[in-house]
Amino acid sequence: RVVADFGCGTGIFSIGSALLGAKKVFGIDVDEKALEIAEKQAMEHGAEIEFICSIIEDFFEKCDTVITNPPFGAQLASRDADKAFLKKGLECAPIVYFLHLTKTGDFIKNLVKSLNATITYSKEYLFPIPHQFDFHKKEMVRYPVTLFRIERI
Repeated sequence: RVVADFGCGTGIFSIGSALLGAKKVFGIDVDEKALEIAEKQAMEHGAEIEFICSIIEDFFEKCDTVITNPPFGAQLASRDADKAFLKKGLECAPIVYFLHLTKTGDFIKNLVKSLNATITYSKEYLFPIPHQFDFHKKEMVRYPVTLFRIERI
């Protein structure tokens, strides 16, 4: 299978996909420093991944699956990134695994419907986010998130 990890950051989902046997893995992110870490981590784990520094809208490969943990739209620079990630994910692959804040479930359900897709599975988790950006105030915060499995109709 061919997997794309949108907003891959330091590559945890990309590396996991490669280690679980994906034939080809793309990791896409706009953060060059995060991609440097991802490449180093991939090499250390023997994972072959094509990392691409780009905005999601400029990715045009066809994939079997897209995995994405998009910016949740909470920061001004990230507004509507979640919409762009899901829309592009469904253009590139028939299946998207989409991680989002649990409290936005109705927004995600409406967005999925508007994109002519359906949620076939969902599971809630507590997602740990360590202090890594200037706007983070605490050392660690755990957010309730939901993983959605979304399919094109």
